Parts: sequence; C-alpha cells; structure tokens
Amino acid sequence: GDFSFTQDSITPVDELFFYWENGDHRGITPDYDENPDIYENWTITVKGLVDNELTLDLSDLAAEYQETRVMKLICQTNPPAGSYTANCEVTGVPLSVVLEKAGLKDTANTVRVLSDDGWVYPLPVSYLNEEDPILVTKINGETIPAKTGYPVQLWTPSLSGVHFTKRVAT
Repeated sequence: GDFSFTQDSITPVDELFFYWENGDHRGITPDYDENPDIYENWTITVKGLVDNELTLDLSDLAAEYQETRVMKLICQTNPPAGSYTANCEVTGVPLSVVLEKAGLKDTANTVRVLSDDGWVYPLPVSYLNEEDPILVTKINGETIPAKTGYPVQLWTPSLSGVHFTKRVAT
C-alpha cells in the first residue's frame, strides 16, 4: 500500500477534535459562548512562589506580547494511525512572559495552570525551561471556539492535549 504524510499542512479549526476534561471529571463541554466581552474582561491571576502576585488582563497581554507559532495537538489516547492529531497555527502569549512579569522564584519546581472550572495540570519548571507553552487566543487566525476553551487555552509543546488547559484563570 501507499503511505504518505505531511507535517506542513494546517488543520482547519472546524476539523479539530476536542475533549473537555474539567475539575470534577464530568468530561462534558460546558455551554460557554464566544461573546467578545468575555475576552475583553478575562483576567489571569498569578500567585504562589512569585515576587509579584498579580492579575493580568488577557486582552492587554495579547495586544503587547502576542506571537504566532505552528504547533501540534494530539490526544494522549490517540491509537496508532489515529485521527486525533492536528497541526495548527496558534497565536497567543508565551507563558514565559506571564511568569517573568510575576517573577517566578528559583525555589518553585512546579507551575499549576488552573482553569475557571477547577481543571489543573501541573507542569514542572524544568519543562517550562525547555519548552515555552503559549496562552492561545487564536487558532489559524480565528478566535478559538468555545469547545477549545474560549477565550484562552494553554498549548504545551511536545505534550498531549490533556495538558492543554482550557479557560486559564490562575
């Protein structure tokens, strides 16, 4: 048989797979909307082992520190030759910018990224030093859809989708 693949194609937003894991493990997609006011009023709070606990406006961060990358999205349960994989052009704010603003202390060994529904997936600081996760606000130039975590989703290079925290709040 014939076999081919491409790593330079971009998956359309409407073809992205998703699964919504949340703090109480219901695994259902909440009925969130994509009202622009949600984006304009969304804040992210940084606290813990930092020099400056702070709350940042997502729209201000995106206006000042936005960058675009091509990244993969893959489900950790994707079987061999499975379809739960995608390449996307994502736009957002590097998590390193947020941590630099807060002044992450040298004694910190883990960063916990928490969604507004309680989902949390801790990331080792050693991982953050090697990779630079991004707080995504656009996929392929489009505002991220509600099913993917509008208004902001953390994308983690080299890790599977379970680490892609939706609706980052803290």
